[in-house]
Amino acid sequence: MAKLTTAQATELVDNGTILRRITDEVYQFHKFSGTLKGVYYECATPTTHDLELDETTSKADTVAAFKTHFKTIEHKGTAPVNVDKTDW
Repeated sequence: MAKLTTAQATELVDNGTILRRITDEVYQFHKFSGTLKGVYYECATPTTHDLELDETTSKADTVAAFKTHFKTIEHKGTAPVNVDKTDW
């Protein structure tokens, strides 16, 4: 496991997807998912890590929080799982 550099974290987060889940006006979580050089990274707050995000956090602050997270926390990305199967 390794921390990402600033450039890697920026590339990862800028090209990834951030989801903010609010159900019936109740904040649930922020979730990031993305790939960097074919390796998949995912982080959900507050269930995986507490990044101190809430329903009032702006998009810019959310992006900055995920970039900081990937630069400061050792986070093991996972390679995509490919399954070869013969169905005949």
